[in-house]
Formats: sequence, C-alpha cells, structure tokens
Amino acid sequence: MKTIRYTIHVFFSFVLAISLFQPSILFSTLAESSGSFIYELSDNNAVITGYTGNESEVVIPDQLDSHTVIKIGDHAFDNNITVTSVSIPDTVTSIGNSAFNECIRLTDITLS
Repeated sequence: MKTIRYTIHVFFSFVLAISLFQPSILFSTLAESSGSFIYELSDNNAVITGYTGNESEVVIPDQLDSHTVIKIGDHAFDNNITVTSVSIPDTVTSIGNSAFNECIRLTDITLS
C-alpha cells in the first residue's frame, strides 16, 4: 500500500512539474494544420496559432481548409528568425498579443 501511495505521489508531482513548464500539454485545444500554418477553429473560422514554414516572405491565406482566417493568434510567429515580410488579407480582423514577438528579421507587414 505504501508503494502505491508513493507511486501516485511521484506521478502527480511529475504532472505538476510538466504543467508548470508546458501548460499546453495538459490544456491544449485541438490544433489543425494546413501547409505551413497551424490553426484552431473559433466559430468555424480559422485562428492562426503557429507557422512551421521556412519562407522569408509569408502570405497569410484568406482561408485554411475552407475556414476563413480571421485572426493571427497570440505568439503565432514567436521567435521566427526567417520571416522578413508578411502579407495579411482583409479577412484578418485581429492580431494577437506578441504575434510577431522576436521576429528579428521582420521588416515589412502588408495589410490589404
């Protein structure tokens, strides 16, 4: 019985430690991907939450998998050192906090 309590204690300590450093592991939403874009759905519209491509000139599409792109989410391009320009369609009505945080080569953003 003592071994089971110890095992449970260790397990929950491990889960707590992971959640402190990577809370998205425990509380993630269902992300989808299309091309180089990672997105989540919000009212059947796409919110870009990440970019995995290596293009320097990024064109945000107005749709991903038949879902209208309405937002670039918080930290979507965080720490991307490749992107130099981003073109954003008029379907995007919101850009999240720090969406382009630490994009050190980003010099041009075009809004339609």
